[in-house]
Amino acid sequence: MFLFKNIYQVLRLTILGIVIIMTLPAISQLPLETLIHFDKSFYVSGEVIWYKLYLPITWNEHEVAVQTTVLDQEGKVRDRFFIRTNGKNFISGYYKTPFDADSGIYEIQFSASEGPNNPEQLLAYYQIPIYNDLDKLSNPSLTQEGVDKPKELIDANDLSISIQPSIMPVKCRSELSVAVKVSDAAGKPSAGHASVSVKDAGLAGSAYGNMEIMNLPISYTIDPDNLQPQLYVRGNLTTAEGEPLQINVLGGYVGADEKIYYSKSNPEGAYLMNLPDFTGTKNIQYLGFQYECLDLRSEVEIPELKGEKTEFRYTPKLLEYLELSKMRKKIYQYFESFESAITTEEIIVEVNALKPDANYSVKEYESFKDLKSFFGELMTPLKFKLEKDSTYTASLYNPNGRIAKNTELNGPPLFIIDGKVTRDADWVARLPISAVETVDLFLDAPVLRSYYQAIGVSGIAKISTTLSNLKLPAADAGNIHKIVGLQANADFPALNSASFLAQPNQPFFRPQIFWKPDVMIDHGGRGDFRFFHSDDTGDFEIKVVFQAVDGRRAVTTYKYQVAF
Repeated sequence: MFLFKNIYQVLRLTILGIVIIMTLPAISQLPLETLIHFDKSFYVSGEVIWYKLYLPITWNEHEVAVQTTVLDQEGKVRDRFFIRTNGKNFISGYYKTPFDADSGIYEIQFSASEGPNNPEQLLAYYQIPIYNDLDKLSNPSLTQEGVDKPKELIDANDLSISIQPSIMPVKCRSELSVAVKVSDAAGKPSAGHASVSVKDAGLAGSAYGNMEIMNLPISYTIDPDNLQPQLYVRGNLTTAEGEPLQINVLGGYVGADEKIYYSKSNPEGAYLMNLPDFTGTKNIQYLGFQYECLDLRSEVEIPELKGEKTEFRYTPKLLEYLELSKMRKKIYQYFESFESAITTEEIIVEVNALKPDANYSVKEYESFKDLKSFFGELMTPLKFKLEKDSTYTASLYNPNGRIAKNTELNGPPLFIIDGKVTRDADWVARLPISAVETVDLFLDAPVLRSYYQAIGVSGIAKISTTLSNLKLPAADAGNIHKIVGLQANADFPALNSASFLAQPNQPFFRPQIFWKPDVMIDHGGRGDFRFFHSDDTGDFEIKVVFQAVDGRRAVTTYKYQVAF
């Protein structure tokens, strides 16, 4: 393992010995914009992007569901999720870049919604350079280091940030405790919150100027009082002829939850449907109320790139970084470990499935040709009828109903087939019996109304098949879309003493040493954090971004060296 370590250190061209300490001045201003702090200014495929989005102090004590979208350089959505503000004036999250990510300038967007009658409100968008270290580069055009001047982020010099490490000089694998103190021009302490990033400055410098911290004006028309606190999906409805469709009862069936969620559309066909808290992604299928609209077409809103095209660059240090990235991945692969092993907290919607009123194990009746034949020759509550146009319709009745309205289930029944829905009885009737395993019938109208509400009151037939890729009728298949939930909570996987003890012979190399988005600065202007260093040596920097309770912001950088 010493060989890996030596090769890595030689490639680093590290100069050991003298410890250099330097704190750059902090600058601040009262913001009328968002500001983002990335833990690094560029990324390589497989790395995790950690960030914090600072919002104006007017967002204090507001619960807003902020929709976050990552798009690649072609405008394709690579990830999407919600992050709640939880009454704070910031959100923080992460994006794990795929190992097969294409090189290019990606974009992260933040938006929120007032409702279907107003467009999605874009809060901010920022660009992120991502490189794939497996790209075969043949004499790439190089940009020299430091050709761009850092952007002027904050103007007023009325806040000062002091950074004081507990030990100097810093050695590999040593634990560093860092005290932060913030004061104004008069020397009075300033309270608020801060984000902290620690990175290998020599290795992870930027080829783009300052893309690690960027700000963007936020529209004065966006009022957090009016923004949605719940998760949502929004889009538009049309008729089969493409005309805007306004309906009062729009259902969204989520098979994973076994639930139908409800909304309505406005005269332009726009809708917004609220969803319960969950993490990850699911499919939703839209359908109309059987007594109002049996046929609709739906689409969901997809964001587009907003930023101007940015030149994609290579520098000599960046090429060195890409080579070392490949070596670092091989080291972690050799030791069967992960550089960024993220542990997440998932939220799952509780499913209380209804008990069927009748159940049929159809696979035991292979002599029948199709479902119509099976239910046509047996005495069951599900009946298919051949109409004059040679298509089948279906109906359900409840033999145990005590009053007429609970016995005759008027309207076309809802068929749920492998988690997808249709009211196309003709298509269901012709399903080959060999593909059907079970059929569950739900016939109790009051129970169906309490569980599925209006769309379930005509009765439900739930069908399980052996088909691996069930293809619904085109009109139904076109109404299936993806919905996204909250991003699962996760902490930066910082190195610790347990890491070193578990793999004593493994070298730990990391360009991103530490990230913490929620360092609280108390009323005495003090805060602190601690972290373990990796086996890397050379130049490092601690960057602190601070927002005071009155909204002023400050940024400062502390530079130091690490030796063996």
